[in-house]
Amino acid sequence: MSLTIAGVLFAAPAFAKYAPPPIRAARSDSIAQGVTAAVYIHPSSGAQSSPDQAIKRAFDEAKRLYKDLDVKSSGEVGKINQGAGGKSAVKVSRPMLLLIKVAQQISAWTQGFFDIVQGASGKSPNLLVDYDKGEVQLPKKKSWLDFAGIRNGYVVDRMAGVLKSQGYSNFMIQSGSVTRTMGRDGSNYWRMSIPDVHGSKSGLCRVSLESSSVATVNIRNLGTPAKTDLRSVTVITRNATNASALARTALLAGRDRARAMFVPLSAEGFGVILEDQFGKIQTIGDVTAACFEE
Repeated sequence: MSLTIAGVLFAAPAFAKYAPPPIRAARSDSIAQGVTAAVYIHPSSGAQSSPDQAIKRAFDEAKRLYKDLDVKSSGEVGKINQGAGGKSAVKVSRPMLLLIKVAQQISAWTQGFFDIVQGASGKSPNLLVDYDKGEVQLPKKKSWLDFAGIRNGYVVDRMAGVLKSQGYSNFMIQSGSVTRTMGRDGSNYWRMSIPDVHGSKSGLCRVSLESSSVATVNIRNLGTPAKTDLRSVTVITRNATNASALARTALLAGRDRARAMFVPLSAEGFGVILEDQFGKIQTIGDVTAACFEE
């Protein structure tokens, strides 16, 4: 039995022939304090660099981005935050504009529950963005941009971009609760377990992936105390940025609000697995056959 959702092939291993993958390069390293990433990559005949060189470039990009996206960075985020309440807008790069645009789309999907704009009053201040001029401004004092809820997935996507630019099309990147795959693991799909916080050691379920992203956030790795009736949220979609931001937001929002968020998104190819505080599973996006036991 198999089912494809959001570019993800779900297949019961009893019906899947598994062949050991060919030799692949791998590296696990720190990309920020308390944050590690792992890259698994298969050689490519048309690559512009060796697998080790490509992986090094991906890690260099990840480390740079983690610093630049910090609230107190000296990069673009820091300059925007330092200019809060001023009369002048800050000129930013195209990648920063695209990231802000993605964040605003996620905010719209979540009815404002996710927001990169923070304020001392607890209310979300305005963010003025001129996409034509490439300028960003926080018009109110004591307001700032905080990319913590989206940074990890975005960094993983940018790492994938580096590997693709070097001519590689078969790799997997994992960082924290986020996984992004491209192509295959040899002749097989990339396989991973979705962790079960309070259940079996083998995980909540196993999935097979091809050119897709998965993010699982649970109450243990959330990183902040939260009152929620959900134990874990898994989001399956094309890119890691959307998957990670939506999974974290849904866990904080709780079951009812998460359902309201994801039901409309299921038509756009998102697959979601909600696990409540009692271990009851609900799937959205027709992923009923997604999980299987080995």
